[in-house]
Amino acid sequence: LYVDLLVDEIDIGLIIEGQPARLILDAYPTVTIDGTVASIGMLPETSTGSMAYPVRIILEQADGVDIREGMTASATITTDVVDDVLRIPNWAIRSDTTTGQLYTYRMVAGQAERTVIEIGAGNETWTEALSGVEVGTIVASVVEARSLLDFQGPPSRGGE
Repeated sequence: LYVDLLVDEIDIGLIIEGQPARLILDAYPTVTIDGTVASIGMLPETSTGSMAYPVRIILEQADGVDIREGMTASATITTDVVDDVLRIPNWAIRSDTTTGQLYTYRMVAGQAERTVIEIGAGNETWTEALSGVEVGTIVASVVEARSLLDFQGPPSRGGE
């Protein structure tokens, strides 16, 4: 058995034949089925205005699951495994538009403190923190106050 799916052009460069995949069928939401990327199409298809490439995943034995043609599946393809890392949630990572540095807010003695960080690998939810935070660091979401004047151009010079 196999599942054909479309992978967005942004992600297709990470996919290679032989990578492990896990699938969940909408009909069996509590069952995870293992599979392997068998092939990657060379020609894209247009999907909602963006390019996507066909990928075929061969399914391993799924005991007790009556798989039928046309069933909807969600797939997760493992493109890399990074062990023993410190990760922080993506919502906690910010970028300084002036310096380009990445930073987060960490809690120190009950106060949020801005700290520069260096990042590594990541996904849609988490990112590896290479420096700036340690195991046990609590990161915070802080609302940064901005003045409307920060978003205006240079001040006018009397009628110019």
